[in-house]
Amino acid sequence: MLQLGRTILGGLTALSMISCAPATPPAPAPAAPQTPTAPASAPEAAKPYTIELPSGWTRGPSGKEERFADPDGTVEVFLAIVEQDDLDRAIDDAATAHGITLEERSRTSSAAGLVYDGSRVATYMSDDESELAQIIAHSKGATAVVFVIRGKTKDLSRRGAEAGQLVESLKLAGQEALVLKPGDHHLLDRAARDTLFAYVESIRQVTEVPGVTMALVQGGEIDARGLGLRRADGKPVDADTQFMIGSITKSFSTLLMATLVDDGKMRWDAPVTEMWPSFRLADPEATKALRMDHFFCACTGLPRNDLELVFQYRGVNADAQFARVAKLAPTTGFDETFQYNNQLTAVGGYIAGHAHDPQQKDLSKAYEAALTKRVLEPLEMTSSTLSIAAVERRNNYAEPHRVVGTETERVDLREEEFAPSIAPAGGLWSTARDMAKYVQLQLRHGVGPKGRVVSAESLARTQTPGVKIGADSHYGLGWILSSSHGLRTISHGGGTFGFGSQLVFFPDLDVGLFISGNRIPDGNVLRAAEGRLLELLFGVDLKVRDKIETAIAERKRLFAEGVAKIADEAPPAALAGRYRNEVLGELNAEVQGRRLRIDVGEWKAFLVPVVESEGKQRLRLLGGPLDGLVMRYELTPKPVLLLSDGQHEFRFER
Repeated sequence: MLQLGRTILGGLTALSMISCAPATPPAPAPAAPQTPTAPASAPEAAKPYTIELPSGWTRGPSGKEERFADPDGTVEVFLAIVEQDDLDRAIDDAATAHGITLEERSRTSSAAGLVYDGSRVATYMSDDESELAQIIAHSKGATAVVFVIRGKTKDLSRRGAEAGQLVESLKLAGQEALVLKPGDHHLLDRAARDTLFAYVESIRQVTEVPGVTMALVQGGEIDARGLGLRRADGKPVDADTQFMIGSITKSFSTLLMATLVDDGKMRWDAPVTEMWPSFRLADPEATKALRMDHFFCACTGLPRNDLELVFQYRGVNADAQFARVAKLAPTTGFDETFQYNNQLTAVGGYIAGHAHDPQQKDLSKAYEAALTKRVLEPLEMTSSTLSIAAVERRNNYAEPHRVVGTETERVDLREEEFAPSIAPAGGLWSTARDMAKYVQLQLRHGVGPKGRVVSAESLARTQTPGVKIGADSHYGLGWILSSSHGLRTISHGGGTFGFGSQLVFFPDLDVGLFISGNRIPDGNVLRAAEGRLLELLFGVDLKVRDKIETAIAERKRLFAEGVAKIADEAPPAALAGRYRNEVLGELNAEVQGRRLRIDVGEWKAFLVPVVESEGKQRLRLLGGPLDGLVMRYELTPKPVLLLSDGQHEFRFER
């Protein structure tokens, strides 16, 4: 996934799909040094739960709650178990007890699962978006499990994975976990496969995703199909229709690196400056410490910096990514926590391409040639490519779409041209049939249709758990290693401006699944496929259908509420003009009726006033790849537009 945004703290949903990273868990806003009086919970000596503390975090009593803090003391998580069967009341009581005066931006529900009877999540944010808080309440009978998470937005961006790990790890006393065991499953026959595809098709229709392509691999057999249309008024999708797969490309890059290790052209532990002497980060010590395997581990402490991928991307080449990375410094320590940076992974792929052919000076061509020769050709993935021009010539591709307001709109294919400059991180187009061959390689421990492509040992290195990203999940090298009800699971997602994809396989079952849709956000379709597959394999009810039904209803409600908040008035006319930011480049703003039209060259959007709670008004982008993102402004002493991505703020000055 090329993910551009905060997904956990319910902050910005706008950037959410340019990413290759897994979503991070809920997070917070800085609390004053006080001991809040929150709803009653069990005494210290008899906690009715166990919880896993992330490395370096501290815990201790805080009134009738338990308090957890990150190693820097900048993020706080409070936990209480209260006698309350009304989750909204539990949230409001906790907000009052903790003195949360930030504006509530959203409140969402989740359906009952195998542990809780239901969940509610409230997200709060300061006007300038520098502070964030989230309250998560789960119901269990007549009690509520309540987490309060607080911190500066920039700190939650750094520590969100650890906060999520903490929240996910909670186990109530007497809680029994469903364990799925290899051997208890049955491979899907034709009727069961039809049931799976029919369910995904029903979700596709309800969510109005134009088209989906999907492949199921089990026992060496492939069932690949297309559902829906390439575009709303176009031809049907089939198993050979090309979709962009976003960050799933990362595992292709690490597979490429694994073949280079086999051939003695690279070592996983080689210092990067040994492979590319001019490589630099902004931190000299981090530069010295960086090894080749660090490019794809999401463990270096370099923060996400995706806004640079959205602005002024046409004509940006591989060399420019080296220059961008040279300006980045870690905001957490090596191997300390999960942070995801697409530019760094792209640079790693380009250096791998250079190792394949040191004579090729064009790094983009070197990477493409290496990927083709070492991965795509041996796997007979003849319909997979990094070239948008090649996709258009072949003329069996899905067109990208996004939700704007409550409507699905087609995305100009030119917008997806952000991908070539970070090709190793998220630039590949593929088909369900081709991706099934890729899944087979993973399940066969490196053997492709023509024989061995990579050694089992080198492939296993890419799937070795590294930094934790959740209670039961780690990041490997371009892979997420997790447990699905005790079942070993390897996966990754991918998203671009108009496509969302998911690849997952279960090594101990010899089963894998690839699915891609041509609209973002379309996470419900992707989750529906994976969850329903497990239900059918094991003959169990994981509450997938209830969860998906609730999630779809919540998403529609939020979209409708967002549209209803658009004010019937124009933004300040004084904001019109040409702006520049030294990192993101230029944008032009001009008044069009009651909207301010934003043009950055590569894409266009509108800036519209929205009225939030208590009558507060702010400007929000409508349309374009940053749809839904708040853009703050100043009028004096001169007009300024401001964008934030969590750890960075960008000022556009006129």
